[in-house]
Amino acid sequence: MEIELFAIGHLPCPGKIPDGISFIGTAGLPGDFVDSVGENIGHKNARWSELTAIYWLMKNYTFRGKSIGVCHYRRFFANYSLVERRSRHQGLPFYTIEPREFELLRGQLSLERVQEMKRKLRADIIAPEPHISQRSVLKDFQFYHASTVPDLLLAFETAVRKGYFDAEFARWFLSGHELHPCNMSILPTEFFIETWTKIFDILFEIEESISEKENFYQNRTFGFLSERLFSAFLFWNLYRTNTTLVMRLCPVVLISS
Repeated sequence: MEIELFAIGHLPCPGKIPDGISFIGTAGLPGDFVDSVGENIGHKNARWSELTAIYWLMKNYTFRGKSIGVCHYRRFFANYSLVERRSRHQGLPFYTIEPREFELLRGQLSLERVQEMKRKLRADIIAPEPHISQRSVLKDFQFYHASTVPDLLLAFETAVRKGYFDAEFARWFLSGHELHPCNMSILPTEFFIETWTKIFDILFEIEESISEKENFYQNRTFGFLSERLFSAFLFWNLYRTNTTLVMRLCPVVLISS
């Protein structure tokens, strides 16, 4: 099997999941897998977002594909011919489609189409188009999640202390302007396991140091932190190590709510 692709959601998809893509949901949702059985952190979903499903995959699923992909219940990888006449969602690197359009376009978002695109691009890694901000990654995080900035700095300090990347790189990344959002990707299986093992190692270590946030949205702290860590690990492994892996960018469609 070339790719195993999983859509993750705490709510149901606004339509049938595209063919070939498995759905991992929170308890009570229809789908292929539930993130609260076996060894799991499903009870932490309110703060850990899609990480509860990724953790479940890491601990309970036997990977069979050469590559592992993660998308969302409302966000799916697409090809450029599908989005060329569409506008981006609020300046973010997502192309909006209506739920009724999703039903018509669902066949073009299937696993088979994603595999065709990956082969055509000759890619080892597929990542979403980046969000490029006029602000730095750190300043942008501060703009949207001001109360969580100390948590972000703690996460990167912990990554440096553990030797996952160096302090110079951490400063370079946080002062840069590019972020691959939503923890979406298609990675070689070993790369997927290695990257997420490190991210969970960091987040579990700092978990007790991170306070609850009063705002429900801002309390999704670990999801926000992981997006920055995941992008950092992508950059570190692609540009600061001797890897031969090739990354290509892919548009993402967002089903409007």
